[in-house]
Amino acid sequence: MPTSRSSVSFMRSVKIIFEFFAIEVQSAGFNLTSTILVSCNHLIVDFDSGDARLAGKFRLGDRVQMLHNDQILPSEVIEVKLTKRQGFYAPLTKSGIIVVNRMFSSNYATVSNYALAHQVMGIYRWWISLFGASASSEHLP
Repeated sequence: MPTSRSSVSFMRSVKIIFEFFAIEVQSAGFNLTSTILVSCNHLIVDFDSGDARLAGKFRLGDRVQMLHNDQILPSEVIEVKLTKRQGFYAPLTKSGIIVVNRMFSSNYATVSNYALAHQVMGIYRWWISLFGASASSEHLP
Protein backbone atom coordinates (compact mmCIF):
# COMPACT_ATOMS: atom_id res chain seq x y z
CA MET A 1 0.00 0.00 0.00
CA PRO A 2 1.38 3.43 -0.83
CA THR A 3 1.87 5.97 1.90
CA SER A 4 1.53 9.71 1.88
CA ARG A 5 3.36 12.18 4.09
CA SER A 6 1.00 15.05 3.40
CA SER A 7 -2.51 15.28 4.74
CA VAL A 8 -5.38 16.68 2.70
CA SER A 9 -7.70 17.15 5.66
CA PHE A 10 -7.53 16.92 9.42
CA MET A 11 -10.04 16.23 12.17
CA ARG A 12 -9.39 16.65 15.84
CA SER A 13 -11.09 16.88 19.16
CA VAL A 14 -9.07 18.00 22.14
CA LYS A 15 -11.60 18.17 24.99
CA ILE A 16 -13.40 14.82 25.14
CA ILE A 17 -12.05 11.65 26.79
CA PHE A 18 -11.90 8.73 24.33
CA GLU A 19 -11.19 5.01 24.70
CA PHE A 20 -8.27 3.70 22.67
CA PHE A 21 -6.49 0.43 22.19
CA ALA A 22 -2.82 0.74 23.11
CA ILE A 23 -1.15 -1.82 20.85
CA GLU A 24 2.50 -2.43 21.68
CA VAL A 25 4.67 -4.23 19.15
CA GLN A 26 8.24 -5.46 19.04
CA SER A 27 10.49 -6.17 16.08
CA ALA A 28 12.82 -8.86 17.38
CA GLY A 29 15.50 -8.54 14.69
CA PHE A 30 16.14 -4.89 15.52
CA ASN A 31 14.97 -4.93 19.16
CA LEU A 32 12.53 -2.08 18.45
CA THR A 33 9.31 -1.51 20.34
CA SER A 34 6.52 0.92 19.59
CA THR A 35 2.99 1.62 20.75
CA ILE A 36 0.09 3.00 18.76
CA LEU A 37 -3.14 4.36 20.26
CA VAL A 38 -6.13 3.74 18.01
CA SER A 39 -9.84 3.12 18.24
CA CYS A 40 -10.84 -0.52 17.96
CA ASN A 41 -12.42 0.35 14.60
CA HIS A 42 -9.34 1.85 12.96
CA LEU A 43 -7.39 -0.17 10.44
CA ILE A 44 -3.79 -1.30 10.97
CA VAL A 45 -1.76 -3.05 8.28
CA ASP A 46 -1.17 -6.74 8.96
CA PHE A 47 2.37 -7.81 8.05
CA ASP A 48 1.56 -11.32 6.87
CA SER A 49 -1.39 -10.54 4.59
CA GLY A 50 -0.53 -6.95 3.71
CA ASP A 51 -4.18 -6.10 4.30
CA ALA A 52 -5.54 -3.52 6.70
CA ARG A 53 -7.46 -5.06 9.64
CA LEU A 54 -9.57 -3.56 12.37
CA ALA A 55 -7.34 -2.78 15.36
CA GLY A 56 -9.77 -4.57 17.67
CA LYS A 57 -9.10 -7.86 15.82
CA PHE A 58 -5.35 -7.93 16.56
CA ARG A 59 -4.21 -10.41 19.20
CA LEU A 60 -0.94 -11.23 20.93
CA GLY A 61 1.45 -12.79 18.43
CA ASP A 62 -0.12 -11.16 15.36
CA ARG A 63 2.31 -9.15 13.27
CA VAL A 64 2.02 -5.61 11.92
CA GLN A 65 4.15 -3.62 9.50
CA MET A 66 6.78 -1.40 11.14
CA LEU A 67 8.92 1.13 9.29
CA HIS A 68 12.62 1.27 10.19
CA ASN A 69 15.32 2.86 8.03
CA ASP A 70 13.02 2.76 4.96
CA GLN A 71 12.39 -0.97 5.44
CA ILE A 72 9.12 -2.64 6.34
CA LEU A 73 9.74 -5.02 9.22
CA PRO A 74 7.48 -7.60 10.86
CA SER A 75 6.65 -6.55 14.39
CA GLU A 76 4.85 -8.82 16.80
CA VAL A 77 1.98 -7.60 18.96
CA ILE A 78 3.19 -8.10 22.54
CA GLU A 79 0.48 -6.20 24.44
CA VAL A 80 -3.02 -4.90 23.80
CA LYS A 81 -4.76 -2.88 26.48
CA LEU A 82 -7.65 -0.48 26.69
CA THR A 83 -6.80 3.05 27.79
CA LYS A 84 -8.52 6.42 27.99
CA ARG A 85 -6.97 9.65 26.77
CA GLN A 86 -8.16 13.15 26.14
CA GLY A 87 -8.56 14.16 22.51
CA PHE A 88 -7.74 12.63 19.16
CA TYR A 89 -6.10 13.70 15.92
CA ALA A 90 -7.13 12.18 12.59
CA PRO A 91 -5.37 13.28 9.42
CA LEU A 92 -6.65 12.16 6.02
CA THR A 93 -3.83 11.47 3.55
CA LYS A 94 -4.04 11.07 -0.21
CA SER A 95 -3.13 7.39 0.02
CA GLY A 96 -5.35 6.64 3.03
CA ILE A 97 -2.30 5.21 4.83
CA ILE A 98 -0.27 6.91 7.53
CA VAL A 99 2.73 5.85 9.60
CA VAL A 100 2.13 6.43 13.32
CA ASN A 101 4.94 5.59 15.73
CA ARG A 102 6.58 3.61 12.89
CA MET A 103 3.46 1.46 12.33
CA PHE A 104 1.46 1.48 9.11
CA SER A 105 -2.17 2.28 9.76
CA SER A 106 -5.11 3.54 7.78
CA ASN A 107 -6.90 6.85 7.98
CA TYR A 108 -10.14 4.92 7.87
CA ALA A 109 -12.26 3.44 10.62
CA THR A 110 -15.44 1.40 10.95
CA VAL A 111 -15.25 -0.10 7.44
CA SER A 112 -13.06 -3.20 7.48
CA ASN A 113 -12.48 -3.05 3.71
CA TYR A 114 -9.61 -0.60 3.08
CA ALA A 115 -10.10 -0.54 -0.72
CA LEU A 116 -13.79 0.30 -0.38
CA ALA A 117 -13.14 2.99 2.24
CA HIS A 118 -10.42 4.50 0.05
CA GLN A 119 -12.72 4.64 -2.98
CA VAL A 120 -15.57 6.21 -1.04
CA MET A 121 -13.29 8.76 0.63
CA GLY A 122 -11.86 9.57 -2.82
CA ILE A 123 -14.92 11.73 -3.35
CA TYR A 124 -14.11 13.68 -0.19
CA ARG A 125 -10.42 14.02 -1.13
CA TRP A 126 -11.49 15.29 -4.57
CA TRP A 127 -13.86 17.81 -2.93
CA ILE A 128 -11.11 19.02 -0.58
CA SER A 129 -8.69 19.41 -3.49
CA LEU A 130 -11.19 21.65 -5.30
CA PHE A 131 -12.77 23.62 -2.46
CA GLY A 132 -10.61 23.06 0.62
CA ALA A 133 -11.65 21.80 4.02
CA SER A 134 -14.14 23.70 6.11
CA ALA A 135 -13.18 24.76 9.61
CA SER A 136 -16.04 22.64 10.97
CA SER A 137 -14.46 19.44 9.60
CA GLU A 138 -11.24 20.19 11.46
CA HIS A 139 -12.63 20.70 14.96
CA LEU A 140 -15.11 18.35 16.53
CA PRO A 141 -16.66 19.09 19.92
